[in-house]
Amino acid sequence: MNPQAMFLQQLEQAVPYVTVEPEYLEILRHPKEVLELSLPVRLDGGGVKVFKAWRSHHNNALGPYKGGVRYHAEVSRDEVVALSSWMTIKCAIAGLPYGGGKGGISVDIRELSRNELETLSRAYAFGLARFTGTDYDIPAPDVYTNPQIMSWFLDTYEKVKGWSESSAYTGKPPVLGGSLGRSDATGKGGVFILREGLAKLGLLGKKDLKVGIQGYGNAGTRAHRFVEDDLGLTVVAVSDSGAALYNPKGLPYREVSKHKNNTRSLKGFQGAESSSPIFSSDLTWIF
Repeated sequence: MNPQAMFLQQLEQAVPYVTVEPEYLEILRHPKEVLELSLPVRLDGGGVKVFKAWRSHHNNALGPYKGGVRYHAEVSRDEVVALSSWMTIKCAIAGLPYGGGKGGISVDIRELSRNELETLSRAYAFGLARFTGTDYDIPAPDVYTNPQIMSWFLDTYEKVKGWSESSAYTGKPPVLGGSLGRSDATGKGGVFILREGLAKLGLLGKKDLKVGIQGYGNAGTRAHRFVEDDLGLTVVAVSDSGAALYNPKGLPYREVSKHKNNTRSLKGFQGAESSSPIFSSDLTWIF
C-alpha cells in the first residue's frame, strides 16, 4: 500500500478508540507544507545528475518539527509525507514537545563517491536552510545517513545563516555538540521494547528464542549487538535491501557487521544461506 494511504487508513481505524473532534482529524490528514527539491550534482567522472529530494512538515502544534533524513533509491514524496505524519503521532504519544517532520533524497549511496555524497548532502542542506532551524524544524539521521552527513548539513546551514547554531541538527558527532550514545539510541531503544515485551509474555530469560532483524543499517546493526550482549539471544537471520541471511546456528554480530561495514551490503557474506531480502514465512520473528 502507498505509505500515505496507509497512514490515512490507520487514522480512520483509530477514530473509534479516541475522543476527538472531526476537524482535528481533518487537519491530521494533510501535511502543513512539503518542500520538493531538485539537486544537481557534478559527478567525478563528468556530467551532472539531478536527484529528487523532499522535506515534509506535517504538524507542529506541539513544537518544532522533528524527524530524520533518509537516503534511499525508493524515497518518494508520499513516503516522506507519511513518515512525517507518523512522527507527529509518535512525538505526541511520547509526550515530547515536537511536531512531525521527515526528509529524504531518492539516491542509492552505493553508487556515489565520498566527494559526490558530500556534494549532494551540502546541496540538500543548502536547499533546506530556509526550511529548518532550532525553533522550527530539527532534522536528524535516518536510513543511510550518519554523523558525518549531519556534520555536512550543519556546516552548510551555519554558512548560509552566518551564525553558529549546533542545535539545528541532531545526530552530530559529540565534538560538534552531538549527544553521547546517539548512534546507539535507536537500536538500543528497540531492544528495550523487545525486552519488556518478552517479560510481558513470560519469555524473558529463555535462551532458545531465535531473533530475526529486518533492516541492517544503523539501528539494525546495533540492535544485533544489544540482542547478543544484553539479552543473550541468538540472531539467526538479518536482512537489508540487498540480501537476507539465515543460519539456524546463529549469525555473530562482529562477523556480520564487519562484512556490512566493508561492503555496504549483506550480499556475499560467508557462513549463511543467502536469498533475496524477504524473510521466509515459516519462521517467527520476534524482532
